[in-house]
Amino acid sequence: MNKTNINYRNNLLLFSIAFFSFTLSSPPLFLDPDVAWHIAAGDYIIKSKSIPFYDPWSYVGLEQQWYNISWLWDMLCSFLNQLVGFHGLSILLTVFLSLICTYCYQSLVSRKYPISHDATMISLALTSLLFIEIGCLRPQLTSCVMITFFMNKLHNFCYLNDEKALNKLPFATLIWTNSHGGFLILYALLAVFMAIAVYEKNKVAIKKIIKISVICSLTTLVNPISYKIYIGSLRTLNSVVIDYINEWRPFFFGQSYSFSMLFLVLIMAGCAFHTHYTELRIKNSDWLIGLAFLIASLLSVRNFSNLATSGAPFIAGIVDRSLPTSKFTIKLKNSHKALISILLIIVSISIHAFLVITKNDKKIGLNRVPVELIQYTADNYPGSRIINNYNLGGYIILFGNGKIKHLIDGRAGTAFNESILNEFVDIINRKTSVLETAVKHNVDGVIIHEMVFKQESESQKKNWNIVYNSKKYYLLIKNK
Repeated sequence: MNKTNINYRNNLLLFSIAFFSFTLSSPPLFLDPDVAWHIAAGDYIIKSKSIPFYDPWSYVGLEQQWYNISWLWDMLCSFLNQLVGFHGLSILLTVFLSLICTYCYQSLVSRKYPISHDATMISLALTSLLFIEIGCLRPQLTSCVMITFFMNKLHNFCYLNDEKALNKLPFATLIWTNSHGGFLILYALLAVFMAIAVYEKNKVAIKKIIKISVICSLTTLVNPISYKIYIGSLRTLNSVVIDYINEWRPFFFGQSYSFSMLFLVLIMAGCAFHTHYTELRIKNSDWLIGLAFLIASLLSVRNFSNLATSGAPFIAGIVDRSLPTSKFTIKLKNSHKALISILLIIVSISIHAFLVITKNDKKIGLNRVPVELIQYTADNYPGSRIINNYNLGGYIILFGNGKIKHLIDGRAGTAFNESILNEFVDIINRKTSVLETAVKHNVDGVIIHEMVFKQESESQKKNWNIVYNSKKYYLLIKNK
């Protein structure tokens, strides 16, 4: 049996295990409310055959240009949703997460580091555990794949003398730039390999990395908003609202079981390595990039997905040097690998089929979203201006079919100016109330959670009628 067939069977087995695991435990499709507006944005682009430069849904949308960096991802989500629906999208998400884990495994194995199988599997288990908790249909997944892809190609160029590997980076840059603002990370990756080339005094590598860096930089300008894509990306990073969004907050132990477990393993393995060993069995590039993503993850938990995927060699390297070799290894025959893979895929598909047939919404995740309230508002108060909860904005866009003009949603700094975002922050900090903001904006209605409504003053409540309630949300319409 040649190595290609062995790798194929190993990849298939790993994919099958991941597919089965994510089928049982992956998060719902709408784990994050941003998924809704991504689908809606794709619908708008496909229907209008153009990319809007100003927000067509919010009543404050004309106050700032909308930097829709993820338009390509949005179109893909919209197309797939129209093709297979929400249940189909949830299945495709499960497949995509499984492919990411398989790709991480393949990229790690292809480096041919003298790392134990145990360390590799622990690294992948941590990656899978993280995606079980946070994996949802957002363009961040594109960055996870692209960072790993860039690392692989640059690794092959620098350490395996594969000059053709660099030729694929411009096209990858084109896709990445038009899918997610995380494309800025490509400069950090190129800088790491440039630093290594300079340290090793490899003049040929230095020239080629400079050349590909220039080409990739120019490629980033091939997008609907040209150089303004950098403005849009920086608006995301510098927006006042970042401090109030969980995924942008610094790490603290216990806030997430997958983040905490990954961090704990690295701390324990790092201590053991520091005590007993003097060197890692990985290249400097993987060590530097992994360390950088670890620091970035501590500053913002949003980066843990990048650490778990692109930092897999770093994690495996540390774990490998701190764990004893297993005395009782399990070796499967190739025929057994194929049989297990087929059985796991059949069982996984059967589970998905059962959920679709029984119309079980467990994998959709709309059980806490007041979809009926939003649709009621759109049908009975079309064109109305509504003050809304930040996390409901995306759902209002998608399920309101553009009939409702809302205030704010998850696009934050890429679609709304600082004045609007500061008003949202003032509501969070209770410097002003929701109903006071509604009066200031002279809106027609408010979609408000019942707990927030109870905290509003009685004098303000008198100006509004509760006309509909669903899933702990009220629709308030102004008294005439």
